[in-house]
Amino acid sequence: VATDGMRLPNVPVPAKQGAEEDAGTADNPYPTSPDGIRAAVRDRTPELVECYEGWQALNPALEGSLVVSFGINTGTDELAHVNDVALASSDLEHEFMQGCVLNVFEELAFEPPEGGAMTVTYPLEFSADSDED
Repeated sequence: VATDGMRLPNVPVPAKQGAEEDAGTADNPYPTSPDGIRAAVRDRTPELVECYEGWQALNPALEGSLVVSFGINTGTDELAHVNDVALASSDLEHEFMQGCVLNVFEELAFEPPEGGAMTVTYPLEFSADSDED
């Protein structure tokens, strides 16, 4: 996984505890519509939160935004392949956190795009919970 010529570490994403087969898997891919792409990322929110909270526990000031860019190939008749996952931009300045996020995106599964291969850019914002009640 690379960004701006810099290779990011292959940081594993913790496995979901008790996860069942859900949308976004090879058996049930998401559509490549804007709503389908948003749903794919939303369903991976727990993994993205784990990426952030794990590193934020070590660096309480860690927060910021990043934009992930990825391609969706035409793939097979039933499943498209995500490729070229990279950071389009980031102000997080934490390569392990960034690598973890990119790994989450590499696992997304989609239906083949009707118009051929496509490129998606997806913005994310990470910040500490400010609720102090």
